[in-house]
Amino acid sequence: MFIIKNKYFLIIENIKDIDLKNIKIRNKFFIIYRNKKKIDKLNDLLRFRQICRSKAIKFYVANDIELAIILNSDGIYLSSFNKELKFLNFNKSLNLSILF
Repeated sequence: MFIIKNKYFLIIENIKDIDLKNIKIRNKFFIIYRNKKKIDKLNDLLRFRQICRSKAIKFYVANDIELAIILNSDGIYLSSFNKELKFLNFNKSLNLSILF
């Protein structure tokens, strides 16, 4: 029996961790950006987001709704250690999907 995986989730902590030139398949990869140390500059993140959009790679930000809005990401990823409920009250018109 063969299992065909439709989605691949890549969790990165720095945008230099991954080279997007190696990704050839479109619409199957999801990148989850964890920004624990906040060492990436906003301009670099915006440029990385544009490259993801041009290669049809979904881009999610982990546990930071403000950064997700600034980067115009595809959604937000809420990890299990996140105990805050402030994400439940955000505006639904932002068109952000939520991954749990």
